[in-house]
Amino acid sequence: QTPLGDAEEFRAEMTDAGFREVEVHEVTHVIETPSIEEFWLTRERSAPPIQAVREAVGPERRTEVRQNHLNSLLAKWGTGPLRVAMIANLGVGRA
Repeated sequence: QTPLGDAEEFRAEMTDAGFREVEVHEVTHVIETPSIEEFWLTRERSAPPIQAVREAVGPERRTEVRQNHLNSLLAKWGTGPLRVAMIANLGVGRA
């Protein structure tokens, strides 16, 4: 877990950076997709970490790596439909 994933650590990081009156709010965004494949396609196009992996493996291995990730998701969640709660902390403070 990263400091931004823990509300108290996030608050401390912001305070140490000079912010005051820091508040940390947990925000949940629910993603609903008809299938794991659709979920993966959306993440594949929009998630920076996945884009970094795609670039790192190069075009010759992209299909293999994509299928490995998709197989992992299918093993974990089945074929779908899928409802995933994406949770993030949002930090607000005064400079």
